[in-house]
Formats: sequence, structure tokens, C-alpha cells
Amino acid sequence: MQDNVIDNITGQLRYLENDIYKSQRDVNRLSKVLDTLKQEYAKSMVYAYKSRDNYDFSDSVISKLNSNRPAATPTASVSQKPASSTNTPATTVRPAGDLGKKP
Repeated sequence: MQDNVIDNITGQLRYLENDIYKSQRDVNRLSKVLDTLKQEYAKSMVYAYKSRDNYDFSDSVISKLNSNRPAATPTASVSQKPASSTNTPATTVRPAGDLGKKP
């Protein structure tokens, strides 16, 4: 009887240790992903700041963030930038809610 209880508790401990190990592995992986996303966001902010010539800074940030969405996301549309822009991409992605507004 005591051997069964000890085996049961040992099995539960192994299960919990395995679960803790998997959780820690996920935390480590997600931490690396977070670091990568932070670096990409910092680059996006620098790009938005440097390319703010004819557009408001926040519009550039929103455009850059929307351009990183998966292609299947139907919440973004593409509009042409004015020809007078220099050193900036040819198009800006704007949120679907801003379709009726002029840039």
C-alpha cells in the first residue's frame, strides 16, 4: 500500500517537474521573441522619426506598425504618398478607419 502511494507521489512529482521545465522553456523562448520585437520597434521608431517630412509623426508610426501585420489582415489599405516626398517609401499603409480622411 505504501509503495503505491510513494509511486503515485513520485509520478506526480515527475509530471510537475516536466511541466515546470516546459513552462520555463516557453518563458525563455518568449523572452527572446520579446527582445527581438523591442529591437524591431526601436528601429521602427527611428525610421518614423527620420521620415516624418510631410506627415505627422504618429501617422508614420501607425503606418509602420500596420505594415508589419500579416497580409491576410483586412484592416489596412495602401495609399500613394505625394510625389514631393524624398527618401521615403512610395506607399503608406493606413488603418481602414482612416480611408475617408486625407493624409
